[in-house]
Amino acid sequence: MGTLCLARGFGWFLTATLTLAAIAPQPASARALTQSRKAHFGRSMDMRAAVAFPVFETRIHSAGQIWAAVTNFGLIGTEDVARGLDKDLLPLRIAYTPSFEWPAGTRNDYLYAGGLWIGGIVGSDTLVSITIDGESFSGPAEYAGVDTVHESSSLRGSPYFSDRAYADQEYWALITDTVLGGTLDELDNRPHIPLPIEISQTSYAWSDRFSRQFIIVECWIRNIGSRPISKLAAGIYIDADVWNKDTEDGLTAARDDISGFLTGARGLALPSIRDSLDIAWVADNDGEPLGGTYPLFSPRGIVGMRILRAFPHERFSFNWWLTGGATAQNWGPSKAGQRTPASGGGLGAPNGDRNRYYVMTNGEVDYGQMFAVKDFTAQGWRPPLRGSAGCDIADGLDTRQVTSVGPSCQPLFPGDSMPFVFALIGGANFHTNPNLRFDCQSPESYESTIGFSDLEFAATWASWIYDSPGVDSDRDTYRGEFHIFDCDSVVSGVGYGCDTVYYTGDLGPAPGPHLEPCKVYPPPDGKEASRPDRAGPAGPSCPLPDVDMFVESAPGEIIVSWSGRNTEPVYDPLSKELDFEGYRLYTARVNSSDQYSLVASWDIEDFTRFVYDPEPPGAWRQMGNARTLAQWQALLGGSDPRDYPDPNFNTCYRDTVLDEETGLPVERFSYFHQQDYNRGNSYVENGVELQNVIQRVGDSTVLSESGEELRFGIYEARIKNLNPAVGLFVSVTAFDYGDAAINLDPLESTPGSCNEFAIPIYSAAVVDSLGLSVSVFPNPYKISYEGSDGNRTTYFAQGYEAPQKRGSANFIEQDRRIWFVNLPQRATIRIYTLDGDLVRTIVHEDPDLPDTTKSGKAFTSDYSSRAYWDLVSRNTQAVVSGVYIYHVDSPLGQQVGKLVIIK
Repeated sequence: MGTLCLARGFGWFLTATLTLAAIAPQPASARALTQSRKAHFGRSMDMRAAVAFPVFETRIHSAGQIWAAVTNFGLIGTEDVARGLDKDLLPLRIAYTPSFEWPAGTRNDYLYAGGLWIGGIVGSDTLVSITIDGESFSGPAEYAGVDTVHESSSLRGSPYFSDRAYADQEYWALITDTVLGGTLDELDNRPHIPLPIEISQTSYAWSDRFSRQFIIVECWIRNIGSRPISKLAAGIYIDADVWNKDTEDGLTAARDDISGFLTGARGLALPSIRDSLDIAWVADNDGEPLGGTYPLFSPRGIVGMRILRAFPHERFSFNWWLTGGATAQNWGPSKAGQRTPASGGGLGAPNGDRNRYYVMTNGEVDYGQMFAVKDFTAQGWRPPLRGSAGCDIADGLDTRQVTSVGPSCQPLFPGDSMPFVFALIGGANFHTNPNLRFDCQSPESYESTIGFSDLEFAATWASWIYDSPGVDSDRDTYRGEFHIFDCDSVVSGVGYGCDTVYYTGDLGPAPGPHLEPCKVYPPPDGKEASRPDRAGPAGPSCPLPDVDMFVESAPGEIIVSWSGRNTEPVYDPLSKELDFEGYRLYTARVNSSDQYSLVASWDIEDFTRFVYDPEPPGAWRQMGNARTLAQWQALLGGSDPRDYPDPNFNTCYRDTVLDEETGLPVERFSYFHQQDYNRGNSYVENGVELQNVIQRVGDSTVLSESGEELRFGIYEARIKNLNPAVGLFVSVTAFDYGDAAINLDPLESTPGSCNEFAIPIYSAAVVDSLGLSVSVFPNPYKISYEGSDGNRTTYFAQGYEAPQKRGSANFIEQDRRIWFVNLPQRATIRIYTLDGDLVRTIVHEDPDLPDTTKSGKAFTSDYSSRAYWDLVSRNTQAVVSGVYIYHVDSPLGQQVGKLVIIK
């Protein structure tokens, strides 16, 4: 299946969808804060028996460091209901169902449940379709699945591999909102009215270090009704419970969470400039310390939700609230006089379609929960709660939140679709002080101790993975938003000699309150719409065949030469460094990235520095990127980093630095680790100096756009002792040293992306120039023979015949081979019996000859200087044992020889 197909399945999506019988609404059932655990307000299993159409399925994403549940009916998480998920749970070797477990394997769960809220105006009706609201939603689902969840993977070793997949783990589902009735609108006292819509939902999870902390959910909302949906709104509802399921109970978990909204942070690509992030977040109020320390698996982290893409809209909104019927704690921030009171007189939970739609489109970005008792009436907010009720909320309670965009700038017409994409993100080390005490009157002191940096890191990467910054994926010349800095001069407002850092892809900035209403990114110009990349950062470019890379062959040997001109003097678009590290040489019989085997590696002699961070729990952390031996010796005053290879406080490198907080000198401990293998032209292994297969044989320079002279190398590799009957794909990859500042591991171009095919024999051009004689092997040809290990073997087993079938039992008589090598571009081979009877004629033509110069005759050549006989006669019969005569006629002359076949 495809990863995202707006067109797929839309012909069969609605077999009897709009003809479903109405399902009687269930009575509302509000959830009190005092109940022992949250009730299961969700999928009514009665519905399965009532109708055959809906399909309810939950799947667990587990590719990265988050184990999270997604469904085919708009729900995210599990509502703490253990469902039959053996397919996903058995590989993880767990007997419970994670909802949003972060980090994976800790049993720290951060989510009770969340879900899609989609609203709009249809005719005169204000309609909102939801999966869950945690307050009064009961009875059958408003959304339903059309089919089970489909899985695919970009990993070639996966049983779900698809060349159309983007991520290690993808789940695709088709969700519909077509069920009449079933739930009750508490405000208007009527059954649910569907919009109706269909949602094509694809969720993506990765395992790379820069992408394993989030899951991206991509939705396309399609109008499958007969009337336009105007002023569309879309949002994600989150009811988070942060707790460790091994140490806490459900009631405690639901009553001590805090939430808020993070507008921006220091940019990863350019730390001097703040990037807009717009993350709705939730965390435990204190991380559950015990005895003045944090236990090993305490929920000290934070989770967030960031909208990455949406349809053009008027407003961005973030609203949080608490429930509780008519109690004082049924409250949430709101602009004065704007929200209709909830059922029972509360000022928090928005009941009914009209209230929910208002919350989704009000354009408010609520202040954080920890500021619940602060007075913001001067900014237009209604008065805060006073006394213990307000302090209880500020200190942590069971909050709910919706982050949304809308209303849309254009109607959603029947048959049309609009995008809504968001990321669910995990961040570490939100809490670092186990002895912190919260004061509701002075939340600023508490705020200064909590940490958002890991969440910011993951949220930035989520947007970069979905749509790579600075990449013009649709080739319309728009590459995304960017910062300009370090200008040499500014004249009349125009900067000269500036550096540019892209911080968005060509979809433009992610939706947020900072954007101009209804602005379209990129500006409409009549060209193809922007497409997301859904891919991580790529490694450096590999040497391109026939441009930078050239392959020659000789008997039993392949010679590869290449230039680093277009690989080494290239600045990384994120780190702005020349981060080239080295090359790797691979070979394969089949040109597939997972079939290549490493032959040799060459890299710069450089080292990375690790510094001990005494902050609890204490760890060695990489400081900066790799530097060469000469660079480190200059920075260390002549000291050699090779003398300090171990994280040992007694033998590591020590120096003195100023503490950032106190300004006082403190001793710093460091050790140095070699980057990659540090294998140059020669290297020492087990005390023996060895010559590398890859040799840097020369150097050259190129001028950059700014006039800087940049150096690159010229390389050669000789792969020897090869089977002359077996052709190989040869590939050279380039890799860098990563970027420690953004936790980016070293990246390498994909094996096979730059490759040449070669057979370890002379090429036809060499044969022509040297006038070489034809060689024949194996001669004699034996059905079986004694191998080097003393055991009987065959040419097929040794790879001389049908190498593509190696390891299989599908050998047939026509797979036998006697090879004729050292042929010029054209030759005719005739094989005779000793009596002079013609057995076979073989016409050889170089396959690389232009079509206009080929004779058009059938031939058995697969390379420029070789052809084969499959031991089949011209009468299509297998030949018998005996002695045969071969005659080769070519522009180089004629040659005669004998062949012996022993069967």
